[in-house]
Amino acid sequence: MRISPSSMRNMALMGLSVVVSLNIYGHFILRQSAAAPFSSQWWSTWAPSYIVWFIFLVIGYQGMLRRQRR
Repeated sequence: MRISPSSMRNMALMGLSVVVSLNIYGHFILRQSAAAPFSSQWWSTWAPSYIVWFIFLVIGYQGMLRRQRR
C-alpha cells in the first residue's frame, strides 16, 4: 500500500499540530515541567515527537516535488 505524498504531508501537518497543541496545553494549563520548551525534560519527552513528524513532513514535500519534476 502506497501513501500519496499529499496524504503524507497532510498527516504530518496534523501530527505536528496535535503535538504542538499538547505541548502548549501541558505547559500552560497543566504546568508540567517537561512541557517547558527546550528544558532538559522537554528534550527527552517532546523532541522525539517533533522530529518524527518533521521527518514525515519532509518526506511528504519531497514526494510532491519529485512528482512535479516528472
